[in-house]
Amino acid sequence: MIRFLENRGRVLSHQELVREVKQEEVDEDLVPEILRPMISRPRKKLGTFSRKREWVSNVRGKGYVFDVGK
Repeated sequence: MIRFLENRGRVLSHQELVREVKQEEVDEDLVPEILRPMISRPRKKLGTFSRKREWVSNVRGKGYVFDVGK
């Protein structure tokens, strides 16, 4: 989550996010399985502040972005 806060509005790639957590390169085929729960948990926690907003958005084919301006 800190990575998102430091990079508000910037799309963070799938591989970049997984590398941040795993501290190593991961096979591209495994990235979606690792990333889904990594994104789901913070989304749920942030949802408690405002259920009408998507704080973490998927940018199809690119990654995820934390956007506080929505």
